[in-house]
Amino acid sequence: MHWERIFLDKGLVRPVWRFFFSVALIVSAYVVVGLTLGFLLGPKVVSPSARGLDFLLQLFLVNLLLLPALLAVFKFLTSAFEKKPLGSMGLAFHAGWSRELALGLALASSPPTCTPTASSPKSSGSRARPVGRGRG
Repeated sequence: MHWERIFLDKGLVRPVWRFFFSVALIVSAYVVVGLTLGFLLGPKVVSPSARGLDFLLQLFLVNLLLLPALLAVFKFLTSAFEKKPLGSMGLAFHAGWSRELALGLALASSPPTCTPTASSPKSSGSRARPVGRGRG
């Protein structure tokens, strides 16, 4: 069996290999961001024992570096494998993008008002009867 039959289909990399390659690139982006933060800010920055504001700062820093790293991975994947620009994946500016951004930011910053809460039923003073037993 020739390697081209395994990896290529009509001159393009088969989808299963594109998937595994993209997973490897995404995992490596996470590792590079984690190592970068670890070297720049010390081992305390990615500590699992962080609480409160330290935890929020860690999340912000990780995501601040991870966003451009993942965008670079996706840019490479779409241009190398699909021969398309990154905008073909829905990451392009279009008419009305500022309105949609403002709406998204407003919704994301508003407190949740329609979230279901777990509440215990109020005690009515009477004892519930066991299920499956008759009155006798």
